[in-house]
Amino acid sequence: MSEPLLDSLLVPEHVTLREAIAALERNHQGVILVTDASRRALGLLTDGDVRRLVLRNVPLDAPAREHANANFMFWPVGSPREGAVAVMRQRHLRHLPVLDAEGRVVDVVCLDQINYQTFDNEVVIMAGGLGTRLRPYTERCPKPMLEVAGKPMLEHILEGLLGQGFSRFCLCVNYLGDQIANHFGDGRRWGASIRYVREPRRLGTAGALGLLDPAPTRPFLVVNGDVLTRVSYRQLLEFHERHGAAATVAVRGYEIQLPYAMVEVQDQRVTALVEKPVKAYLVNAGIYCLSPEVLTLVPRGDPLDMPDLLERARQAGHTVVAFPVHEDWLDVGRPDDYRTAQTRFGEAAPSAASPS
Repeated sequence: MSEPLLDSLLVPEHVTLREAIAALERNHQGVILVTDASRRALGLLTDGDVRRLVLRNVPLDAPAREHANANFMFWPVGSPREGAVAVMRQRHLRHLPVLDAEGRVVDVVCLDQINYQTFDNEVVIMAGGLGTRLRPYTERCPKPMLEVAGKPMLEHILEGLLGQGFSRFCLCVNYLGDQIANHFGDGRRWGASIRYVREPRRLGTAGALGLLDPAPTRPFLVVNGDVLTRVSYRQLLEFHERHGAAATVAVRGYEIQLPYAMVEVQDQRVTALVEKPVKAYLVNAGIYCLSPEVLTLVPRGDPLDMPDLLERARQAGHTVVAFPVHEDWLDVGRPDDYRTAQTRFGEAAPSAASPS
């Protein structure tokens, strides 16, 4: 938001309701923030709030601060903007203030001003695994429902996709799948549409795709239900279509440092010694974009893992490409990863508490 427009949303704490109404009429945004001299947010007033106050015959000479909502929803500065958009869609908010750690107004996200592109492409989320490596956490809870910063991992994934314009989802469930279905339902609570594929048995990381009915008729995303990331799914879809690919696999750089010096030998002669070298690899990030023709390679009801499906596609002559992920990414597969997730992805949660 431009600085002049942001300034038009801020009013000092001593203004009256009459002056606040005048500010609302001037900025044409339907919201104002009451702030102190250091720009710290003290409360929020919308045009709807003002209309209700007028209907209650509240004197217009009353201080606006006394009637402003001090417990408004806000977004922490530095958190991903797409997360804010997801929250706004879910809670039907037109505006979301962005505050720093001291509660000062840094920006205001206005949904009306966002060039918000929506996608009809379906997102299939694989959420049926046993989560064996995360026991005992997963003994009574499916891995995607383990909480990170107060809500299930799968909810973080869903909101990240919603914030980027995706709203059609298929959740593939097996182990304790009822917990997932009971929490998310048909998705209306999130402004989404959710359907389910219930695996009759564990079908691996790709086998459930053979049960999609109806099957997607356009490129679709496949996301593992234990991957937390801030990747641009929109760019992944565009990359897939631009390269004319049948399958696109997101890849992440991964380095391993050998704990010993590496010795290169040729015909018993030492040709090089390298102290504790670092080996760099590209690893599967658990995020894919697939075109419908790939589904013909998935047997209905039989187990199949995604690497095997990608190899089948490659062997069949389909174009399989790699999309590098440079954004924050974490595969929550082990207890240490789960603990890391609490700090790396917990700060993106919005707050509904008073910023003071």
